[in-house]
Amino acid sequence: MTTRNMIEVPRQQSRHRVRTTRRMTLHRLVEEVRIDDVLNCLTETCQKELNPELTPKSVAGSPAWLVHKRPPEVAPEWSDDLGLLADHSFEEEFKGSRPGALLFVEIDGRLYVVPFGSGYTWIEDSVKDQTFGLALAIRCMDPSDVSDIVRRSPGRKGRTDSTQVPGGSHLWGLGLDTVSEMVRKLNGRSFDLDLTYSRAGERAPKLEAAGSVSTHLGLSPRNFCADIRALEKVLLERDVAPEFAFVDNVRPVTFPDTLNGLSAVLESALTSSPNYEQRLALAVPTDLQDAYPLAGAFQVRLGGGTWMTPRVELTIEWIEQLLQRLGTSQKRIDALSHGRVRMLPSTGAPDEILRESDLFRWIEASVSIGPRRYTLLEGRWYELGAEYLTNLQQDMTALFTEFRSAITLPAWRRKPKGIETEGEYNERVGNDVSDLVTMDKVFVRGRADRPWRLEVCDLLTRDGTLIHVKPAAGSDVLSHLFNQGLVSAEALLQADVREQFLKAAAKRGVPLPDNYEPKRVVFAILLKTGQELSETTLFPFAQLALRHTARILSRRGVRVELVGIHLGDD
Repeated sequence: MTTRNMIEVPRQQSRHRVRTTRRMTLHRLVEEVRIDDVLNCLTETCQKELNPELTPKSVAGSPAWLVHKRPPEVAPEWSDDLGLLADHSFEEEFKGSRPGALLFVEIDGRLYVVPFGSGYTWIEDSVKDQTFGLALAIRCMDPSDVSDIVRRSPGRKGRTDSTQVPGGSHLWGLGLDTVSEMVRKLNGRSFDLDLTYSRAGERAPKLEAAGSVSTHLGLSPRNFCADIRALEKVLLERDVAPEFAFVDNVRPVTFPDTLNGLSAVLESALTSSPNYEQRLALAVPTDLQDAYPLAGAFQVRLGGGTWMTPRVELTIEWIEQLLQRLGTSQKRIDALSHGRVRMLPSTGAPDEILRESDLFRWIEASVSIGPRRYTLLEGRWYELGAEYLTNLQQDMTALFTEFRSAITLPAWRRKPKGIETEGEYNERVGNDVSDLVTMDKVFVRGRADRPWRLEVCDLLTRDGTLIHVKPAAGSDVLSHLFNQGLVSAEALLQADVREQFLKAAAKRGVPLPDNYEPKRVVFAILLKTGQELSETTLFPFAQLALRHTARILSRRGVRVELVGIHLGDD
């Protein structure tokens, strides 16, 4: 690592037309980090393999550090703009490939960093204030001009949904579920934002907000610092816009005792059973989604251990295998928290790192402590707010009242040791109930270029109603059940899948029309707790998954119904 002394260098004359702003990505760092901690803000790979240069600077009187490396033969397009901001000449400094730089600036006691080129891959995840971008957007984004929204639903196995409207749309026109979805990214036009871009007579600047915020910032040092202060003023003085209030209902957990309790619950879950998939899911961090499709391989390191041999897929099963190798004295949470993930172009290119991040940011989990519900997302715990839960409970009450199925199913039998299996139950019901046939373990398959198989349902009525059956002791199993119901109903819209299903149904004595589409999906559930199925006994995070499934299927003209199965005698 090379550190230069303060040097006064004449500003570089731009070779292009003079611009007053540039679209930049601004990261605000956590409060504990100060300007003298810049070295600790860089990833291990950046420090050891890139050997960047650190040069102290001053940006309009604010202390700053310029971090850059020496790579291409042709200076990158951003070198003039950064040179203007940092008062630095890059004429002889870019030789090689993938140039990058970071500009750290401390303004009013808070540290910010703007990456240029490949510099965005050099910032350590743990020092970023991941609440900054969204907190800003929900205070100054125009709800009638939103062009992109990325969201996730707790308990849905890491699934991420994105809706894009290039011309912009009102927030409510994007099909957002304000109850069961957590917003992770917003892109749209701002309003009443006093930035250099606006003062120059341009339209209101657009914001792309997640953990960081991307927008047009001033290129002169004075305007650059003024724009950052303007953003901070919004955070301090403005309330959340009413249309975005639901985003603020899911808040990060900060109380140390609660965080310790959540870690203890998750640690207990990880060590009590090897079936981690029931408790954890993998979800691509929001800021890595652009790079994820480019990755042909992944490399993992747990804790402070060695990097594993690259694999073409990053799966929860792989993480499970690595955790199982740990000794009994080693905490699983610590291994995940200090783990790392690298995205590579291929398994044969372990030295060509596309992106590197904390492994913990890829882990998604859902936990309940008493009546309170939490979700682990991108390395942080969030509590689902009271209004969020109130709205959810209202929807659950309506769902159980209006959509309780008229279908009745036989009791689930006890056995000398436990209860009958799901397969045994389905087989018995299909034989004993005249209107039902068993479709358990009857699979349809994708084309040769799409190798997958799908169990469409467990039981089928004579009128084509799909029934999904499950005994459940927790949210994880039911979340999977509801997702299976959604996937199978949507899959039957495909001609090749429908044709296979119709043949299988006809073979079992249920002829259905060639243009068959499911109109009713029934979820038949046995709660292993012995309680009757209701909106109050359904497991917390399963309610979120059910709400989402019912909403999506209703748009497709499919009615979702619920039926509880009682536990009887043998």
